[in-house]
Formats: sequence, C-alpha cells, structure tokens
Amino acid sequence: MTDLTLAIREAVVARMRATPALTALVPAASIYGERVPDNRSFPFIRTGEQTVTSFPLGCADDGAYDITIHGFATAPSSDDAMKIGAAINDAFAGANAVLVLATAKVVMVWGASGIIRDPEEPDTWHCYVDYSIA
Repeated sequence: MTDLTLAIREAVVARMRATPALTALVPAASIYGERVPDNRSFPFIRTGEQTVTSFPLGCADDGAYDITIHGFATAPSSDDAMKIGAAINDAFAGANAVLVLATAKVVMVWGASGIIRDPEEPDTWHCYVDYSIA
C-alpha cells in the first residue's frame, strides 16, 4: 500500500489556501499543515493528525484516511468559528470533494463538525471538521 498521508495533507492545505470564500475569513498565510508558528495570529487553520486504515486483502483500493481540520478564532461568541468551519466544509463539498494527487485521485467525505470554547482563553473558539478520504 502506498501511504498518501503527506500528499493528502499538502493537497488539503493547498485547496484551502486557494478557496476565496475561506481566505476571506482566514488569510492564506494563516492556513497551515500540522506545524503552526509560535507567533501566529488569529484567526488561523491547521490540519490535525491523520490516520490511515487498510482495507482487507483483496480490495481494489489501498486504504482509507481520516483527517481533522481545525480552525481558531477569537471573538465574544462562536459565530466567527462557525463561519470558518462552514467555509472549510464548503471547500471540500460537491465536486470539490475530489483531490487529485500526483499518484492517485481521492475523495473527501465529510463526517462531523463542531465548535468548542477554549477553556484557557474564554474568547477563543475552536471549530473542527472531520473527513474520511478514500
């Protein structure tokens, strides 16, 4: 099985940086892979850890990948984080669900989304959007 984890993360970040509705909320320079600089400012987006699950032997496909995308905003309410989460989801909806990698074509399937208030910082909101990719 060829591990597409890094290629998928790079394609996800590139797609988000190239999505005008998303970069209207979060500057492209504030959309990261897993590494977020210490001097980052809000709002920003980062990818989370990825997992890969192999399919049983005999299946035509190599496996399935899971990724969570995280968005962060500071505001008195969760509205800004909700808008970021919705824009992330829109960036990978419909025809945009297909990512063309150098060695494969994969499809992102939305699984769940949510908003959390950061307990350490009362005005910091965290949205997350989960995808399965095959």
